[in-house]
Amino acid sequence: MKQAYIVTDSKTELEILKKLLPEPIKKNIEFVVVASSSASSVSSSILMAKRLPVVLVIDAHTDDESMISERQDTLQYLLRQTAAYVPFKVLFAVPTIETIFFQDKSLLEQIINHKFTEIEWELAKYHPKKSLTYFLGENPLSKIVNNLTDKTINVLQKHPFIIELVEFLSSVIDKKMITDN
Repeated sequence: MKQAYIVTDSKTELEILKKLLPEPIKKNIEFVVVASSSASSVSSSILMAKRLPVVLVIDAHTDDESMISERQDTLQYLLRQTAAYVPFKVLFAVPTIETIFFQDKSLLEQIINHKFTEIEWELAKYHPKKSLTYFLGENPLSKIVNNLTDKTINVLQKHPFIIELVEFLSSVIDKKMITDN
């Protein structure tokens, strides 16, 4: 039985999360991909109808902290209206979910088989999605996901975004269900 939902606004986020979340947690999660414009309303509907915890995962598409904070406050306010006592979390990937791959230069170089110059690296961190497409061509995520080993997954799971997500999900999923799976 699913114990929580992750609502995302892109298939990219879904692919990354499915690859990086620990298996025992993943088994207890229902993933929902919706258009960005309806992500908050779908999350609200799940909170109200299913009465199960929800994590709304969204690309910020900016690194402007004030814009992100304002958007987060608005989404939290909207979800709080329907959540009552059901736990929920709004997580922004800054600027996009692909940033997870940019936490370790040598690791990313190994994954994509490209040695970054310092200028490439600095620019790539600010535009991760565009950079990956530039270096890997169309559908870069499929190529990255296929090149991930258990070791690289373990490193990527230490990204603060993934840690925060796992901590929240661990806090709302029945511990017995995690150990039984």
